[in-house]
Amino acid sequence: MRVVYEWTQSEWDEAVRLAAAKKRRGSGVSAITYGVILVPLLGGAITGLIDLRQHHMVIVGATILPMLLGLIVLCIALWIAGAKWRMRRLRTAEPMPAGECEAVLQEGGWRFCSLTATEEVVETAATSLMPWSSMTGTREGGRVMVFLHEAGFAGVPMRCLSEDQVGHVQRMMARKLRPQPTRR
Repeated sequence: MRVVYEWTQSEWDEAVRLAAAKKRRGSGVSAITYGVILVPLLGGAITGLIDLRQHHMVIVGATILPMLLGLIVLCIALWIAGAKWRMRRLRTAEPMPAGECEAVLQEGGWRFCSLTATEEVVETAATSLMPWSSMTGTREGGRVMVFLHEAGFAGVPMRCLSEDQVGHVQRMMARKLRPQPTRR
């Protein structure tokens, strides 16, 4: 299968984000679990502070509540700033390819390359393809499919693939990246 495409900035940002994201383990704690635990704790803390205020601890309650809210706002602001800084750093580390790009995925191997405006698109021999053993995994986002390999990552925007091609790529990746059974 051969696909020629051009990146948009939003698609490239998503590809970089998917490639840089750490692989999540199945045993990790989900965000819903954090919410189920933290929301009642935060509610209990606020209720306790209000209760302190009613029991003649006006000075303590009046200083702790604004400090707690300020801490929450500070944490949210730091999280947003860190996410923006990380995305800016990832953009400079992996600049978006300009112009047309080509993806070749065949049984014999794979190749992702950037085509120049003057270069003719020519079918190349299977010898120029990279072996499947250098591919380490795939990740699929809303608008892109990312292929992780030993040298970094490559990707294809989903808009340039038909439904049949998406299914073909997913089946090929499952087959090629499946751990090979060891023979004894």
